[in-house]
Amino acid sequence: MAERLWAVPWQTVSMEVKSPTALRIGILGAATIAPLAIVWPASQKVDVVVTAVAARDLLRAEDFARRHGIPKVHTSYEALLSDPDIDAVYVPTPNGLHRDWSVKAMKAGKHVLCEKPFAANKEDAAEMLKVSKETDKVLMEAFHYRFHPLAKEMEKVVLSGKLGKIVRIDVAGELPSLFVPDHDIRYNIGGRDPKLAGGALMDIGPYAVNCFRLLARAAGVQNFEVVNVTAKEKFPKVESWLKAEMTAGHIPGSITASMEMSLLGIFKARAVVQGELGTMTVENFIVPFVYHTLTVNMKDGSSESVQQHYDEEHRTTYHLQLDAFAEAVQRKQQRKQPIFDSAGGTPEDAIENMDVIDKIYTKLGWGPRVGY
Repeated sequence: MAERLWAVPWQTVSMEVKSPTALRIGILGAATIAPLAIVWPASQKVDVVVTAVAARDLLRAEDFARRHGIPKVHTSYEALLSDPDIDAVYVPTPNGLHRDWSVKAMKAGKHVLCEKPFAANKEDAAEMLKVSKETDKVLMEAFHYRFHPLAKEMEKVVLSGKLGKIVRIDVAGELPSLFVPDHDIRYNIGGRDPKLAGGALMDIGPYAVNCFRLLARAAGVQNFEVVNVTAKEKFPKVESWLKAEMTAGHIPGSITASMEMSLLGIFKARAVVQGELGTMTVENFIVPFVYHTLTVNMKDGSSESVQQHYDEEHRTTYHLQLDAFAEAVQRKQQRKQPIFDSAGGTPEDAIENMDVIDKIYTKLGWGPRVGY
């Protein structure tokens, strides 16, 4: 693992070297994920620059800008969106605010890279797509793992038919509880604000849902149904753990999302696809640039392989995601159709992901999340 991290590119590009036509990005919120997801990757690209940040707390925004070398701090989200020197925004706000600020950004003439989950529910996601079309702006969901070679290889193994007819798919995402205290926004600040749209399924869960859909589609399945859901309530209608038994066409399976592992537990992102001829097990599909394994075990014992697939330039999933976003914006500016590769990220794919999440919460009896 240490060797992998050492190979990741660390050298930054000075502001003086940045291209005069670089994509200028503003950040809506001094979120914990922002340095890893956007500031660091942008610092290493000649054609992208983070020019401004705004946060609910001005002092926090100023501190964030100082620590990360961001030249401009705006006093409000509205002020940042009014800045003519910003081409696009990154939206890492609480889940329940994704639709509101993404819509406002596009109507203000900005392209949008929105953190997952795309919105509080499918209806909000559909509205975001509608505004994207009306404003002719790029709108992309930040499912960074989908831009890594591992995601393509997972899909390739299933598509190849090597595993035979797929009979079950199980995907799980788990976070140590150490990283999610009770007062965290992901728990709706101790359950006090339901419109923040928190819970395990809305935090680590979207990855599990997205991966389940990716692998099921590779198996030739498009329709998804929720058979049964169990959950542990941390606060009223805010879960720390959830498991959904699913069917994808004829294929049974499960999606697990958890934020309550023991303090000594480790992060887990596992996908298991069982076929009549063999089984594929993938460890750490979410942040594969740190480490991962893809193992294929054939039932007749004739083949067993442990593979690792990394980007040739050792870039992280976030670097690859930013490359795709910048290219999409460039193509849009050139009046060409944006291409998201075969990876996720499109608003259409995001709507499908939110549809499954809505179905899970509905089966649980809580109904879809509601945002601002």
